[in-house]
Amino acid sequence: MKIEKRVNLYAFEVEYIDQREAKPRTVRGETVVLDGGRVSALERLGQSPQSWICQQYARQGFTVGAVHKGDHLTAHVDTGFLWKMAVLDVAAAKAGKAVAQLLEGGAA
Repeated sequence: MKIEKRVNLYAFEVEYIDQREAKPRTVRGETVVLDGGRVSALERLGQSPQSWICQQYARQGFTVGAVHKGDHLTAHVDTGFLWKMAVLDVAAAKAGKAVAQLLEGGAA
């Protein structure tokens, strides 16, 4: 059985600087993607996604210069396929850890 979930995604372009960096500081850019559920929850709490993004960057020691709302898209996700991809990702992570342990043990 194929089950799909509709996911609304919102992109925000963030320009930020690292205050810990020596002057002149580099302005960096990054795209932050939020799902519709998070955007809706923030709105119910009376907070804009832009201010929430600024708070998250501030917690990491960055100063946000600007947050621009970008594209919005609706994606239809096949949950069965997503499950298979997640299982493969977990297996790959475990295999990577096992190889790292073997290499560490072999180098000693």
